[in-house]
Amino acid sequence: MAKAKKYKLIPLKDRLVTTPTALASLAVLGGGLSLAFNPVALGVAGGVVAYTQLASTLLAVPAFRNWVIKGQVKKGNWQPVPEDALASRITAQISKQLGRKEPPKIYTVDDKTVVKIALPFGMRWLFKIDAIRDQAMPGIFAALTGANTIITTKEALNNGLSEKELRFIAAHEMMHLHAKDNRSPSLRMEGVIKKATRVLFWAGLAGLGAAAVGASLPIMAAGGIGGALTGIGILFGSYLGARVINNFGMRTVENRADRNALYITRDLESGKSALASIDPTAEKKPNFLMERMMNHPSYGIRAGIMTKAFNKVSKYPIPAPPAANRARRESRNAETPKAA
Repeated sequence: MAKAKKYKLIPLKDRLVTTPTALASLAVLGGGLSLAFNPVALGVAGGVVAYTQLASTLLAVPAFRNWVIKGQVKKGNWQPVPEDALASRITAQISKQLGRKEPPKIYTVDDKTVVKIALPFGMRWLFKIDAIRDQAMPGIFAALTGANTIITTKEALNNGLSEKELRFIAAHEMMHLHAKDNRSPSLRMEGVIKKATRVLFWAGLAGLGAAAVGASLPIMAAGGIGGALTGIGILFGSYLGARVINNFGMRTVENRADRNALYITRDLESGKSALASIDPTAEKKPNFLMERMMNHPSYGIRAGIMTKAFNKVSKYPIPAPPAANRARRESRNAETPKAA
């Protein structure tokens, strides 16, 4: 009997998208910033980026992760979801199915945490608008890849999702964890873009302010008010270019998590309805320009990709817990007659 083809969580074609786009994004961002800023400012920004990348990596260390989360809980920003809650039970079931040592912890978070995750720097003021906040909060589910943690909001857990829909969303976030997406070049580059541009934006404003009063700071590559304004313009241009390129990789990661979630749940319709319930763009026709700026695919495009993916993953056997696989192999071996 031919051996069944093994399902791959991260196929080669995905790597051929995420790695080149991250490198191209880095080239665009680095090239633009090196034209706009003095090496001193670039060095400071690089230090901040290195620090945040290190902190992100250290989240994989249980002691450090627990210390960070404990601090958020103590401040009241995060609240643990009880283990007997439906979301916790579902993630525990999926975790067992995947053979993970322990299920992820789930926390509900406040709107300050959501703003940092959902909106890029420069657009966070939008969350002060009640209509935007009320629309966003029910759709927040995020995996802290590398930290074995899922965060959501009380509004999202009380959004009227059915058990099957919640199972798909939990599976999607679980597959980010299981595929170790924290190591994805696209997610790493996302953090670099956010931190570098944020630090240099404030540095650029400081340089502009210094130039306005006739002072000189080792920040901008060119001097004077004109040089400061040009530098800030290059900063925004580099930011947009890097985001657009890297978002190709980010959307690939999200589509992959959808595909892997379907591999677990085998429920296409519940997956589609779950995403339609939490995605504000679900009833809107995909806009080409807006799609390029989004790191998640819009619902219309996403649903079509999911349909094609479902037809492929359905050809693979449903994953079973390691214990069940061992029992199946032992039973098969017992039934196979040995040669004399």
